[in-house]
Amino acid sequence: MLRSPAFTAPLGLTLLLAAQASGAGLDPVPADTAPVAVFREERPEWDVVLGAGISHQPEYEGSDEMDSSPFPFISLTYGRFGIGPEAFSFAIFDTDRLDLGVSLGYGGGRDPDDIDSGYLDGFAEIDASAIFGARLGYSFGPAEAYVELEHYLGGSDGTSATVGVEYEQDLTARLSLNANLSATFSDDKYMESYFGVTAADALLTGYEPYKAGSGLRRVDLSIGAQYALTERWFVMGEIGVGQLSDDAKDSPIVRDDVQSKATMLVGFRF
Repeated sequence: MLRSPAFTAPLGLTLLLAAQASGAGLDPVPADTAPVAVFREERPEWDVVLGAGISHQPEYEGSDEMDSSPFPFISLTYGRFGIGPEAFSFAIFDTDRLDLGVSLGYGGGRDPDDIDSGYLDGFAEIDASAIFGARLGYSFGPAEAYVELEHYLGGSDGTSATVGVEYEQDLTARLSLNANLSATFSDDKYMESYFGVTAADALLTGYEPYKAGSGLRRVDLSIGAQYALTERWFVMGEIGVGQLSDDAKDSPIVRDDVQSKATMLVGFRF
C-alpha cells in the first residue's frame, strides 16, 4: 500500500489524497515476479490538489463545546517530497510492504483567548512550535499497520507516539472508503502541558492542582469516504470518535472524555 510522506495533516485527509496521487504514473511490478523488498519505480511528477473544507471538532482536547471552522487545503507531491497543510515531508523508502517517511511541520499550541467557552481562562498560553515527525508502515492487502512519532521542538517540548491500523477499499470506480483505528501515547511533558494544572494555574482558574503523567492519551476510530465527481473534482469526508484515557481523562479541565469530529472537503486535482 503506497503511502504519502505527508502523514501529519489533520484528520487523515492528506494521507488518503496523497496516497492516491503518489500512485499515479507508477508502473506496478507484477505480483508473481516482484520480491517484497523491491523499491517502487521513481518517476518524479508533480501532483497538486487544491480544495476547501469545513471541520467540526472540540474547541480544545477535552472540551464538551464544539467549534466549526472552514479551512483551505493544498497538497503538493513531487517524487519522494511532499507539502501538506501542516508539514514538509520526505519518503525515505517505499516498498510493496514497508514504507518509512519523515516530516517537519508546525502546529500545536493552545491559546485560552481563542476558546469561547471560557473553560481555560487564566491558563498560560502554550506556544505553537515546529514538529518533527516519523512514520513507519507495513502493508498487508488493503490494510496497513503503522507507527507514528511526533516530537515538539518547542511549546510543550513533548513527544507522542501513535500505533494504528488503516484500511482502504475501492467500492466502485468513483467511491472509496477508509477506516482507521489508533492509540496515542504521550510523555509527561505533553500531558502536563495540555492536561495538567499547576499551582499558578490553580490560583488563577479555580481548578484544583493536577499533575498529568505519561501514558495512553486516547484511542480513536474514524471512517472516511471519497467520491470522484469528475476526473478532477472530488468530495471527501470523515467522521471520528476518540476516547480520552488515563491521566488525560481524569484531568479537571476535561469536560467530556469522548471526543467527536467531522470534516468535509471539496477538492480539485490538477
